[in-house]
Amino acid sequence: MKSKSTLLRCVAISFIILAGINIQAQGRMQQAPDRAEVLKKELSLNDKQFEQVKNIFAKSREEMMKNREEGMGDPETMMKKFKENNEKTNKKIESLLNADQKKKFVNIKEDWKKQNEERMKRMRERFNQQN
Repeated sequence: MKSKSTLLRCVAISFIILAGINIQAQGRMQQAPDRAEVLKKELSLNDKQFEQVKNIFAKSREEMMKNREEGMGDPETMMKKFKENNEKTNKKIESLLNADQKKKFVNIKEDWKKQNEERMKRMRERFNQQN
């Protein structure tokens, strides 16, 4: 039971940090690559696709902020909403892509997933060191 409680605390902390990225965009966080720019380069998006992707990411961020505020006390609900939002965002982007771009997007999503897992691992390690 203790590990479930610890996991829930880690998830809650993760959401607070992820949602706070927009607020903490100064310094090194500001240097993080913009996902739309990454996709433009890696998928060779045309100007129309690029604008649509930027709009999709903007709406996704708004939705995440709304979900964060609504679910602050319930990490499991927040995690569920986060995953749903992420899946919805990816499907919208995929609908804009041609077949070659979709194949490349699969690899990019895997890279992003690995990066997120690494961030979560580092956060858990820091959290465990503090306790």
